[in-house]
Amino acid sequence: MALNGIDISNWQSGINLAVVPCDFVVIKATEGTGYVNPDYERAYRQAKTAGKCLGIYHYASGGNIQAEAEYFLKNAGSRVGEAMLVLDWEGRSNPAFGVNINTGDFLSFADYFFDGFVVDWMVQDRINNARHQVEEAIRRTEYIINQLQHM
Repeated sequence: MALNGIDISNWQSGINLAVVPCDFVVIKATEGTGYVNPDYERAYRQAKTAGKCLGIYHYASGGNIQAEAEYFLKNAGSRVGEAMLVLDWEGRSNPAFGVNINTGDFLSFADYFFDGFVVDWMVQDRINNARHQVEEAIRRTEYIINQLQHM
C-alpha cells in the first residue's frame, strides 16, 4: 500500500490541507536556532483536523548541532508521539556544510536528539512487526493443538 504525501514550508503558507489529496504532511517547523515557520502551527492544526498522518521537520543550518536540536525540541518536542520528527540535512546544497558532508555533525545531531527524546521509529516498527508475527505463530499453534486434541 503506497502513501502519498507532501512536505510544506513557508513557501506554501496558507495551503488548504483539507482539500489536498494526500495521506501525510511533513511540515517545516524550524531552521537553525532562530527561525520558526510562521505557518507551522496553522498548518499542523489543519492537517491534524483533516486526519492526515503528521511529520514535523527541522532544517539544519550548519550551526551548533546541539543548539539546533534543542531549538527544534523546544518548538516541536511536545508533539513527540503525535507526529514523526524529521531532520532535513541538505549538506551539498547548504554552504554552511561545505562541499563535503560532515557525517560527524549529522551523527552528533541524531545521537543527541534520538538518545534524549525520540523513539527510533524504524526499530519500533520492527518490534511491532515481530510482535505481530509472534501473535500469529501463537494463534497457529493453538489451532494445531486444538485440532490434535479433537482427533
